[in-house]
Amino acid sequence: MISKKYIWVCLLLLLCICSGCAGASDYEIDLPGNLSINRLSANEVNISPYEGDNVWGTPIVPTKVTHVGWDNRYIVAIQQEISETDNMKYWIINIKTQETIGPYSKADYELRTKELLLDNIEIKKLEEYR
Repeated sequence: MISKKYIWVCLLLLLCICSGCAGASDYEIDLPGNLSINRLSANEVNISPYEGDNVWGTPIVPTKVTHVGWDNRYIVAIQQEISETDNMKYWIINIKTQETIGPYSKADYELRTKELLLDNIEIKKLEEYR
């Protein structure tokens, strides 16, 4: 006969395996200009200045960043509103000054990127940078 203690240990082990570990899927992606993409949870992904020793400043692009691209002058990012999956906002960051402009609608973003000659930046999903 299998003891109750053995069953409880097996169930607890199975529960731990199925639920995963908190923080196991968190990551950082280094960007130019001393900036980083910080994934703190599935819905908390932002762009913040890196201040050193695993310390980041106040986010300059708020949650939830889903796509990013850059050239030698600017970083462009797409942010998804968590409450509305269809509502995307667009951001442009000056690498040298960390000046952040946005959020833009898609139409306004496309106009602004043409003005700044940024329409050739390839924007990728964050998973492609990992």
